[in-house]
Amino acid sequence: MTNLQAALGLAQLERLDEFIQRKRNMGKLYTELLADVYELELPLTKTEYADNIYWVYGVVLKDSVPFDAKEAMKKLREKKIGTRPFFWCMHEQPVFQKMGLFKQESCPVSENIARRGFYLPRCLVGLSVWVRSEFFPMVGALTIVVILQAFSQNNLLAALTNSNNFNWQDLYLNLQVPVFYLISMFLVVGAFLVTNKIIYGYFLGLHSLLVLEEFSLLRRIE
Repeated sequence: MTNLQAALGLAQLERLDEFIQRKRNMGKLYTELLADVYELELPLTKTEYADNIYWVYGVVLKDSVPFDAKEAMKKLREKKIGTRPFFWCMHEQPVFQKMGLFKQESCPVSENIARRGFYLPRCLVGLSVWVRSEFFPMVGALTIVVILQAFSQNNLLAALTNSNNFNWQDLYLNLQVPVFYLISMFLVVGAFLVTNKIIYGYFLGLHSLLVLEEFSLLRRIE
């Protein structure tokens, strides 16, 4: 761990109680909203030895539901609700099977949970950079860096400040590379946004939908 990582970690630890309480509030709201959905097994609030901090909010489809988690997640995705699958069983992990481990072993409970469980939108503590006010200044700063880097590589700044040797032809030639960099960057960003719009129906993609859902949930709590 670097000094910078350690400093960030210590700063976050100072807010640990706040983070845990916020996650528990969101977990409590999920439980209240889903209490009447009898086809779902909800996470425990607490046990004899621990209280749930809702790092994630996982639900399991009961056996009476005629489809598995994969189909449920597909239906939710059609409604633009993001989910995540449960972690897969250790004994069914391909990497261990290739190593010859867990041969002919069966764990019915974990196998059932892995196939019938999934996570609802995560209880994030903060908002993603994609929907925060810092995003657009970040893009602007990146644009300036690209332009300055391209200018410096082509000695354009020196050409502009040297009035004795300045001519429009040199300016045109020197501008070709930075303009190419700039256009390429915006084309990549544009392709990213358009692809997300086509696939997810939202320019910033599925991740931003998750964040917006979590933000809406947080607003309802507060």
